[in-house]
Amino acid sequence: MKKRFIVVQNIPSPYRLHLFNVMWKQLEGKGIDFHVHFMSDMKRGHDERPLSWRNPKIDFPHTYWRDWGVSHYHFNPGLLLFLRKISPDWLLVGCPFDTFTSIAAAWMCPAGVRCTWSEGNTKTPGVMTGFKGWLKRAVFSKYEYVGVPGSDAAKYIALHQAYTKRCMPKPLMLPNLIDETRFMPREKWNRDEIESIRDGLGVKPHELLAITPARLDHSKGLIEYLSLLTPEMIKGWRIVIFGQGVLKDELLRLVHERGIDDRVAIKDYVAYSEMPKCYAASDLFVLPSNSDPNPLSVIEALHSGLPVAVSEKTGNVEEAVCEGKNGWVLPVSDKNRFAQVLMDVFSSSPESLREKGRRSYVENARFWSTSESVKNFLDGMGITCGYEANPRD
Repeated sequence: MKKRFIVVQNIPSPYRLHLFNVMWKQLEGKGIDFHVHFMSDMKRGHDERPLSWRNPKIDFPHTYWRDWGVSHYHFNPGLLLFLRKISPDWLLVGCPFDTFTSIAAAWMCPAGVRCTWSEGNTKTPGVMTGFKGWLKRAVFSKYEYVGVPGSDAAKYIALHQAYTKRCMPKPLMLPNLIDETRFMPREKWNRDEIESIRDGLGVKPHELLAITPARLDHSKGLIEYLSLLTPEMIKGWRIVIFGQGVLKDELLRLVHERGIDDRVAIKDYVAYSEMPKCYAASDLFVLPSNSDPNPLSVIEALHSGLPVAVSEKTGNVEEAVCEGKNGWVLPVSDKNRFAQVLMDVFSSSPESLREKGRRSYVENARFWSTSESVKNFLDGMGITCGYEANPRD
């Protein structure tokens, strides 16, 4: 009888689908059955998510279960009973504290090897004490392993260990991954395509383009960022923020008050299929978040060969930024230092930006190599899998 690797995931978010597809192919090559069980098809409780996330085309084996929960707090008793019955060889449970199903799975679902994953970080760790802190550690203690997207997430698990005598799970690196074959530096694109994108964004031939794809809410730090920009600081630049949200009108007023209307534009989200070209058409990526666990936009920018200016509050900043080599860490909690770093960023020469972008692509993006990351994670769970080498290896 074939061995089984089972994944329990809340919803079919695009970046998880890419991960699962690669995981399926590697496990299939080892003769191991792979199956993903989704708690919801997103017909309800996820109105804020794009419509394209609902019932997407999926190649790997999967099942959507009937959801008895409330809103996005999914509860799937049928799934729990099924897992208890089959007792898979490997069980990987996502969102360990976010749904009734994932919390119950920690106690109800046996398996040979049990792993969850966590995007927690020490910069914004959430509640660590009281009932919530106790519950998190009680859930963690039921797993042998925990997949973490970076070094700070591993420190988050160690932080929990300091609060309890329970044995916390061993961290296994499992970065948040994108399909890196879709994102490439500018020189790999057709020049006319890139010029068309720049023209459409109002970038003049002599100007540099900085982009920020982000929701227009307080967590992304856009008000603090824009309030520090002056016409003199961003002379020769075109700054475009792609996003939607409750702060749009306030941000537009701020741009006008700062006298940077001709330099800063706020546009709606671009279709995901078009974003790779938008990155390639840019000269700089900026993300000034006040709180951001592990933003995928940073990874997309690195694979696109961009220099990056990333907030100290993002969970993957340690892997994404080598200070002075491929970009800048933005000290968003210190207004004066933040302003000084932004001065350094926007006074950079085109040559310096290109060199930093080259380092992003050749060095920093390697951490998010999909095939190698999945292989290393599965090896950590006791499965040896081959993988195709990254073309940059």
